[in-house]
Amino acid sequence: MWCKSKQAEAVSIGGFAGNDRGSIAVLSAVFITVAMGMAALAIDMGMLYIERRHAQGAVDLAAIAAASSIATAESSALTTLSANGVDEISHLDVIRGHYSADPSIAVGRRFRPGEGPHNAVRVALTKSGQTYFSKVLGWPAPTIAVEGMAANSEQATFSVGSRLAALRGGLVNDVLAAMVGGSVSLSVMDYEALAKANVEIVPFLDTLATELDLQAGTYQDVLDSTVTVGQVARAIAATGADGDATSTLLALDSMAGSWSRTLELAKVIDIGSLAWLSTHSQSSGIAGTVDALTLLKASAMVANGAHQIELALASDIPGIASISLQLAIGEPAVVSTWISTGSVGSKVRTAQLRLKLVAEFAPLSGLSGAKIRLPLMVEAAWAEAELGGIECNADLSVDRVRVDTRPGIVEAWIGETSRSGFADFGRAMPVAPAALVTSGLVSAKGIAHAMVGETSPTSLYFSAKDIEKQRIKRTSTEHFVVPLVTSLVGDLDLQVDLFGLSLLTPRAVTATISNVLADAAEPLDALVATILRELGVSVGEADVKVHAAKCGRAMLSG
Repeated sequence: MWCKSKQAEAVSIGGFAGNDRGSIAVLSAVFITVAMGMAALAIDMGMLYIERRHAQGAVDLAAIAAASSIATAESSALTTLSANGVDEISHLDVIRGHYSADPSIAVGRRFRPGEGPHNAVRVALTKSGQTYFSKVLGWPAPTIAVEGMAANSEQATFSVGSRLAALRGGLVNDVLAAMVGGSVSLSVMDYEALAKANVEIVPFLDTLATELDLQAGTYQDVLDSTVTVGQVARAIAATGADGDATSTLLALDSMAGSWSRTLELAKVIDIGSLAWLSTHSQSSGIAGTVDALTLLKASAMVANGAHQIELALASDIPGIASISLQLAIGEPAVVSTWISTGSVGSKVRTAQLRLKLVAEFAPLSGLSGAKIRLPLMVEAAWAEAELGGIECNADLSVDRVRVDTRPGIVEAWIGETSRSGFADFGRAMPVAPAALVTSGLVSAKGIAHAMVGETSPTSLYFSAKDIEKQRIKRTSTEHFVVPLVTSLVGDLDLQVDLFGLSLLTPRAVTATISNVLADAAEPLDALVATILRELGVSVGEADVKVHAAKCGRAMLSG
């Protein structure tokens, strides 16, 4: 009995172990669970990919909006992100900087964060990704990180500090001849015609490229080349102008052969991103136009460098026997040019200039025939203009352009300085008391100093009509309330010494010298102002012109 029971039990267990019915169902349950998990993960990954694509598109749009309005970049970026459904943001960086389209710079280094002038914005965003099934398994939400960078395409071409004023006699020809290294014989009408003749900058550079045999180069190659003032003048004449200056341009071309001084045109003209285009590419850029006189004078000043010019001037001022003029003309600052194409924040400056005017007075009977010698030193430091803003209409036409302008500080002395100190623009000009009277009976020394200038910029606005008509706008320092020479004479510190037997007294000598100088102060003021204006530098004034401007939507870059 017992044996049968054990045998039956063994048969029953063996039968169960050998029965495989229902195993597929078990395996299916396991595989379905795994498959559902993988499907859930795939759905989450797919949704995260879509969410990241959406975030990237929103960040790109935010970067474009920020670059289109750099002054309000943060608020523009946030508004755009919100409008595109990106609200739950873990961290947002809106970084202004400068983007250069220079092809010689690696793509990843063309955007320089924080560097001015600001013409681009980079927007970097991080946020938590949304998952639907992964969080059931306790997995943390992944982080989505995207960034976009856009550059502003609004640009303007503008210049500062050059205009035609008070042209007379042969002074301009003498100064220009000394700067270009050759003879100049232009009439007042010629100068006026050059001032009215507008030359298109890009065709001018194309003509100069042909002159230099740079047919396959870029505009930057032309700007970096060493050229003579004569080559610049011939290119101006060959390019032609929209003014009535045909005969003047022919005269310019005929004289240019002797103008041998050299310069780098990059110190005169900056055409921004257009510089990297090939010459003769017929670009529709916005380099604009500049009057022929400004281009010629700027080139001549840069070519002259720190060389000094000495001239003898004919005197028509009563009581003054002779006047000598000495000039030292420095180059523009390395970061600046006379004519520039750029975005908001771009700057231009005028060149530095120092002037020494020595007036010799006729013998004075009241001082036993002694002569008075008056040395006047003037430093016209600079005038600066910065492109402050470009306002655009809905159709991307230019509404107006703002240029923030500051007239440079002008300093003046009655005194003497060394020749090396006069020519060294790297430091303040050292001025010592000057010998005003030297004779056997009388010695008089004197020194005086005056300084004028403006500490904050003035905003000048140019409408589309102003730009079309090439109108010049001017700002002057409000602190320049007295003429320079008159102020100097009034503050002159005189030291008088008498030698031997004399009926004169120091007080009488001081009074005589002061009266003589006071009578000549006003005409000398006019003479100094005329000389500076004829060189394109106005005491306490800055002249600005916007040659061209364009609006354009910000574009993704980098």
